[in-house]
Amino acid sequence: MIEAKDEGTDWYRVFAYLLGPPSKERFSRLALPEFQEAVGGLWCGPGGAREPDHASMFESFEEYEACYIALFDVSVPEPPVPLLESCYKRTVPPQQTLLEITCFYDVINLKTDMSINSPDHLVTQLEFAASVRYLQENSGSDSQRQILCRLERDFLDRHLLAWIPAALARLRKLGPPVFPMLFELLLQFLHSRIDELGGPPSPPASQGDA
Repeated sequence: MIEAKDEGTDWYRVFAYLLGPPSKERFSRLALPEFQEAVGGLWCGPGGAREPDHASMFESFEEYEACYIALFDVSVPEPPVPLLESCYKRTVPPQQTLLEITCFYDVINLKTDMSINSPDHLVTQLEFAASVRYLQENSGSDSQRQILCRLERDFLDRHLLAWIPAALARLRKLGPPVFPMLFELLLQFLHSRIDELGGPPSPPASQGDA
């Protein structure tokens, strides 16, 4: 399970794992009796401001899988809570959002496989942020580290923090087990990470509808 108080934990990858596509392995971890206790520690780990709402749990893998698909993957014209940033920016063409995100990825030569996930998918964005942070921590140059810190901060400002609040608002209205809590934890972590990175904020991005 999650070592919540381990300062070396890569929280980006933790959330990418927890919010990734349904699998029996992922469900078995979420369903552990220790999960609620681990969540409390995880909340302290990223520096959350308050304890998240209590999370009920799915009774079976089949219920978990069906809920994930119904929420995030399948519906007409789109799922209730798509995990794609472009779905939340109604005034911006999707191609423009994808182009800007791809430009961020190109800075560290990160290539995405469209057959697996779109560049604006939540998991892809979290993996990019994790890669940038890893490069920061292993950079031998202060100037390079500062550039990477600015890259991470700008990406969080312009992309993840531009649509995660709207996705969380939708989840709160629908009230499924577990997922609203995980998104709330993710949002608090992103804000705490922005504080750690410091520096002036980027110009505010337009918020998606809730």
